[in-house]
Order: sequence, then C-alpha cells, then structure tokens
Amino acid sequence: MLNLRLAYRGPNSTEGKAGKTIIRRIDKDRIPPDATTELRKFVDYSQGSKEMQANAEAEPFYRALMWEFILTNSRITKDRAINGMAEKIGVSQQATRDYLKKAASEDGPFMETRKTRKEGGDGIKYIIIRPGRLT
Repeated sequence: MLNLRLAYRGPNSTEGKAGKTIIRRIDKDRIPPDATTELRKFVDYSQGSKEMQANAEAEPFYRALMWEFILTNSRITKDRAINGMAEKIGVSQQATRDYLKKAASEDGPFMETRKTRKEGGDGIKYIIIRPGRLT
C-alpha cells in the first residue's frame, strides 16, 4: 500500500494571503495599551509555535479593528465581532471568539450588552467600550 501525503495549507499559513491593510486608529492616544501587547515586548513570539506566531499578528489586528469599528459606530454586534472579524483577519471563528472573550472579560476594554425587547431593545448582543476605559 502506498503511503500518500497531501499538502495542506492550514489555517495558520500565510502563503497566498493578501497583505493586511493599515488601520487608521481613531483616538489612538486615548486607547489604553493591553497587557498582551506589553508582554510581547519581552517575549519573542516569533520563536514559538506556528499558533503563537499567527496569534502574535492576529490578536493585535483584531483589537485594532474592534477599537476602530466601535469608536466609529459606538457598538458592534457580537456576531460580527466573531464571524465578520474572523473573515476580515483570516483566522478561525474560534480564534476571534477567544479574542473577544479576553477583550470583553471583567478586565478587558470591551463589554457585552443587550437590551431585551421588554426594555425597548432588539434583543441582539452588542459589544461596546467598557465605561471608563478611554482615558
């Protein structure tokens, strides 16, 4: 029996992907640095696993896109923060789901909110900037 191997470009491959667009940061001076960005000044992620290397690029890009979108539009739907951003960045939905969990944790800059129909809302989950997070 022949032992065949298929060449597969996995989700962390950068081959053939379009270059990332430059993000215009609105109110850049007001956006507080996150702990992960600060840690990356001391830890060389480029020497880590493929996942660490991909994450070193994708997570800061995700956060920058989230800040840009929310500062421009005041909020983003949770669905778009996961699925739409995964499409824009070129990572899995699980990756953006994890980035969002971290960014919308009690210590993160964002928070999840929803007005129910009884409260006069649409029942959709939104991500907004946590009050007091902008300097």
